[in-house]
Amino acid sequence: MEQSANTTGFEAGETSRDTVMSWDEWVSLDATSLAGLVASGAVSPRELAEQAAGAVEIVNPAINAVLELYEDTIEAPDSDGMNAEGHFHGVPMLNKDVGSQLKGRLQENGHVPLKGNRGVRDDTLTRNYRRAGFNFIGRTAVPEMSWNLLTQSRLHGETQNPWAKGYSPGGSSGGASACVSAGVLPLLWASDGAGSTRVPASYTGLLGIKHTRGLVQLWHGVNEFSFPTASEGLLARSARDYAGALDYLIAKDPGGSLFPAKEPEGSFLTALDQPLPRLRIGVSTGPWWREAPVDPEVRDAVLAMAQQLESLGHTVMPVSDEELFGKERTDINLLNTAFQNSAFKMRPVGTPPEAMLEDGLTENIIAAVMYAHSVYDWERFKFWTGGLSVFMRAFAANFQNFDLLLCPISHVPPPRNDGTLSFYAEYEGAADWQERGRIWSGHLADHARYAFAGNILGIPGMSVPGGLSKQGLPIGVQVYANWLQDGLLLQLARELEEVRGGPCAHAPFNVATADLPS
Repeated sequence: MEQSANTTGFEAGETSRDTVMSWDEWVSLDATSLAGLVASGAVSPRELAEQAAGAVEIVNPAINAVLELYEDTIEAPDSDGMNAEGHFHGVPMLNKDVGSQLKGRLQENGHVPLKGNRGVRDDTLTRNYRRAGFNFIGRTAVPEMSWNLLTQSRLHGETQNPWAKGYSPGGSSGGASACVSAGVLPLLWASDGAGSTRVPASYTGLLGIKHTRGLVQLWHGVNEFSFPTASEGLLARSARDYAGALDYLIAKDPGGSLFPAKEPEGSFLTALDQPLPRLRIGVSTGPWWREAPVDPEVRDAVLAMAQQLESLGHTVMPVSDEELFGKERTDINLLNTAFQNSAFKMRPVGTPPEAMLEDGLTENIIAAVMYAHSVYDWERFKFWTGGLSVFMRAFAANFQNFDLLLCPISHVPPPRNDGTLSFYAEYEGAADWQERGRIWSGHLADHARYAFAGNILGIPGMSVPGGLSKQGLPIGVQVYANWLQDGLLLQLARELEEVRGGPCAHAPFNVATADLPS
């Protein structure tokens, strides 16, 4: 039986850092407002950095979301290239422990063999954040090798969802989502390879987008051909924060993108003030290739959002799985084959599980590798590469019939950290590593089905809050748009924010509600 969510029992830490505002005031401000305080001279970048570091010290003992703080940039924000002319001058930022690098900073990807690994360069995205005026003050947790939709690793332990103790804040951007939801900062760096921005946003009640392929440059040595499903992005509480930051993040080096997406005319931020046209919105709550059913609470959240959009004047229409994917259903094994392709390349064929255990890999990653080695072959490789084209053409045709697609992000509300998706879960009847890997990979495919479609296609997909489960945990709803319609998604996020009456809500456990020691 599912255990009840526990929104109490978080043990807060304490901080002796100097703070310039109350915690109630701190959590009420988005990044745009914080930057406004710096611009007016009301606070300094150092004071904001100290306050953010204090917030980490208060909530992090309970949620284990931040791996380290950078005391040098807290003490001297101007020492690391922060742009005083940027829109977000002085606002603190935490970088994700994978992907684009910060020169000299630890980047370990939650992976024991990478312990002590440091970035050798500032990647383009890093420079873009600094150009926007952000000040990097620390690093957030990810699952091992960023290969899960919850955040666990042997190297850094387990990250908690501040909405409910024992539950996951998602992955791989789980450290970032837990921090934003707990009020550490209003906007943080995230990325998405199979739902790693949208799933954490869904599980913690935030705004998160997987962007059009090629819109934001990837890190050094990676491009849209070598890692076609990857996308860098953000987790935020307000649409204006997200749009303002994205205006900076889309800058690319010459040749830095293999398929550079056309940058929008004007800016994402100014586009928020333009009237949103009435849209045709398809609604899908079908199983999307998998046998595991969609939880009724998730389905209800999608349908409630559809009803709300209809009340705002948009046209809503149900869409079947057959209409979305066509009759050939080549995609029915595409998701499994994609995971097999990824796991296959993690270790050379013939590597025994004992050696992988010695390397520090978690059990179910080892199982996934062993399973992939037993089934992935030349035919599956050709299916993965050729099946993409069939899938893309069938799905893309739908945007002739509607402007946006509304669907789940995950088929269930936020799962427990010790549930079937855990790196350490064991399964009855799994007699060997290969069978265990088959079962665990299946659970991962179940959770990723709605999100990963967007990564395969390269279209933008957004998570917006869709309400709370009966246990009081957030359920996000996903909105897909056609290629290069990222700005349209942000306009819709702004409209929903206005209806909601403000930015995304904080978790019950946050820096303002933490029971601080006397």
